[in-house]
Amino acid sequence: MLLCLQTPWQKRLMRLYGQQMCLLDESYRAGRNSLPLFFLWVRTNVRVGVFVTQTETKEDIAEALKVFQKWNSDWNPSHFMVDFCEAEISALEEVFKGSKVLLCDVHREKARMEWIRKKENGVTSQEEVLKLLQAIADSQTNEEFENNTVTLQQHPDWQSNEKLRRFVSTWLVHAERWVNMFGNENMHVAAFKNKGVKSQKDVLKHSHLKGHRNCSLSETLIVSMNNFLPRSYQKYVELNIKCSSGSRKYSTNVPCYAGHSPRIMSQHIIKRHQESLPFNASDITSAGENVFNVQSQTSLEKHQVNFGKDDEMPSCTCTDWQRHLLPCQHFCAVFALVPGWSWENLSAAYRKNPLFTFDEVCLGQSATLPADLQGEEALKKNQEKDSSPERCPSPAPSEPILTNPEAEKSEKCCSLLKEISELTCHIQDGTFLDSVTDRLTDLLKDIRRHTPHDDILDLSYAPPSKKMCSASAEHPESINTVPLYLEKIMRATHTSEF
Repeated sequence: MLLCLQTPWQKRLMRLYGQQMCLLDESYRAGRNSLPLFFLWVRTNVRVGVFVTQTETKEDIAEALKVFQKWNSDWNPSHFMVDFCEAEISALEEVFKGSKVLLCDVHREKARMEWIRKKENGVTSQEEVLKLLQAIADSQTNEEFENNTVTLQQHPDWQSNEKLRRFVSTWLVHAERWVNMFGNENMHVAAFKNKGVKSQKDVLKHSHLKGHRNCSLSETLIVSMNNFLPRSYQKYVELNIKCSSGSRKYSTNVPCYAGHSPRIMSQHIIKRHQESLPFNASDITSAGENVFNVQSQTSLEKHQVNFGKDDEMPSCTCTDWQRHLLPCQHFCAVFALVPGWSWENLSAAYRKNPLFTFDEVCLGQSATLPADLQGEEALKKNQEKDSSPERCPSPAPSEPILTNPEAEKSEKCCSLLKEISELTCHIQDGTFLDSVTDRLTDLLKDIRRHTPHDDILDLSYAPPSKKMCSASAEHPESINTVPLYLEKIMRATHTSEF
């Protein structure tokens, strides 16, 4: 079973924003068989690809990625971001040979906090250990990384707690994916923390799929492709229009280069511009071609600002630049106080990044759904008008969502299996590994005997639900009809492109 989906507007945004950084995320498990539903994201927090695999193995994920690679021959991201999943990391590195795979900061911080907070893990000085782990992540040089690691290893909790040592060691094996010192000089934009992705996942699960929790895989995909994804693109268009210079008015004391950028970047630059106001011209000295030294306002240190040239990235030695890769207060001081030096003097490779500009395609249209989806939306509205409220019931906002005990047990099993997978790679005892292999082989055979096997995966099956299924039994047309083209694609269980 492999299903890959991508619309024309998703292909365009992948091509526009997906050359530097893409994110692979398993967002949802849907259908009777709880198949993993994956999304490909770009920095705009818009999904640019959807795929469903039979399993979460490296082989299945890699097969899906190769489909998108074939559909988008000019798509070759320099970086990917994932949660800590060995299968996803291995699949990405196999398909995209030259790409660097990074671990998501939000997932890392959440995972370590949840683990350390659990009483059964026995961490006594929880806040101290969390600060030491963060210090490792923030290390800017190899010396800092080694010193911070040694400091953690000298902590009483580390020395007395074998569980903690195993947990941290699992992450240290992949230090090059999350420690700052391993940042890539060719990175033109900062590796974003995907809080926006998490909030979008919450919207999908708790808003668009509300009332569809017990529905089939096909119905989950219909909601995503006909509702959630088009509306996320609509919001993307709206933000481009609203935030463009023609629709915004700034105070006269806001620098002009800040007013011609997307909202997040404008807010960042305006704040740094305010921070740069205390600087004087005497604080800035030339240090070579395209390079300036800027005196720190808080110490005797001088920060070196390099504007870059051609394909060379700009840089500043301050931590703010290294974290965000956006103009810091030292760049803003040079912009304001050194005649002839401005945003336009930054290297073209950096300045012309699509993330720093508005999408011209959006500025020439109204803030509506993409053209290839407007017809479907109109048809959907007409169908809604023809349907009475009783035929499409949905739970009230205060009404509890029915949970599936089997799904909860399955999720617990998946969590245990994932922990086994993460710990196994650190075991050096060959005899013990042979024993584990024998036991896992027997367990796999037993699981296969209890796994439903149909000649055709029943994508239209929905588990019984008093809220949804009783209504659909009385009125079969009450649940959104599966479009003919999507039904054929899914029942054939092959990849497809819209």
